[in-house]
Amino acid sequence: MKERPIKEFEFIDRLRALCGETPENLALCDDVACITPVKDHDWVISVDAIQKGRHFRDGDDPEIVARRLVGSAVSDLVAKGAQPHGCLMAFGRDKSWDDQWLNLFAEAFAREINHYNMALWGGDTVLGHGFAALTVHGLIPSGKIIRRSGANIGDDVYVTGTIGDGYLSRIAREEQAIEMVTHSMDAYACPRPPFAFSHHLIDIATASIDISDGLAADLDHICRNSSCGIEVFVDQIPLSSSGMAYAKRNGVEALIIGGDDYQTAFTAAPTNREMLAMAAQSTNTRLTRIGKVCLEGSECVFKSSDGSALHLEARGFEHF
Repeated sequence: MKERPIKEFEFIDRLRALCGETPENLALCDDVACITPVKDHDWVISVDAIQKGRHFRDGDDPEIVARRLVGSAVSDLVAKGAQPHGCLMAFGRDKSWDDQWLNLFAEAFAREINHYNMALWGGDTVLGHGFAALTVHGLIPSGKIIRRSGANIGDDVYVTGTIGDGYLSRIAREEQAIEMVTHSMDAYACPRPPFAFSHHLIDIATASIDISDGLAADLDHICRNSSCGIEVFVDQIPLSSSGMAYAKRNGVEALIIGGDDYQTAFTAAPTNREMLAMAAQSTNTRLTRIGKVCLEGSECVFKSSDGSALHLEARGFEHF
């Protein structure tokens, strides 16, 4: 006899069992979360949504969908220097997602929020067309949020991790050449924002942003909000071995506009170089100084070793 499919509240029960009950989520029974203010801290709140066919493929494993949902949302908190604390999820079940799919998603989702020391506070579940949205809440000491608008002329420009791996692993999957993607650099399937490093940016970074739409597009946001220009030296952009091999064959353009990196780009005064190096070492974070903030301009200019500017046909990903 065929078992009946999982019902909505059975799925919620599964999430409750995996994610746990907390004072804030009221055991996931009341359709609300009740949050106690934390003295001398500000709440930092962000939301990210992912849609089947746009942010993940129809055939992607549920574990990948859960990791991409959590990683993309947490990345915004990390870039602001905030520590993740709790989240609310809106979940639109696709008709093709069977019970096994739901169970595997719930298990992976619970693992991911636990990785970031974050609790599930509630949300909503509907029958939809394969989407999920995660509203994440983080804490930061009052008045310490790192905005996009604080870059100063002469500041250094840094990025964490490597650039372009999200793009490379995404196109490898699209072209069904997954053997080209090593486990260590599959940033598409398992984005990992540098959250252990993020609190070190408080009182050091003058401006910051997560790299989601592409390095060029996201640094442009700092330029516009800080009323400055940025020069990035192409040969200083950190690439994985796969990225270097790709750049040797095809150039670096696609890697810096492809997006899906979920690393952090930020600016800081040159006097903080030693302190940042120590923070990177203590958190095992790859940190690279790639350029500087300059007086003129309203966007990031990428310069080759000969001093010429790299022409980009596009700046990064846009939804519409």
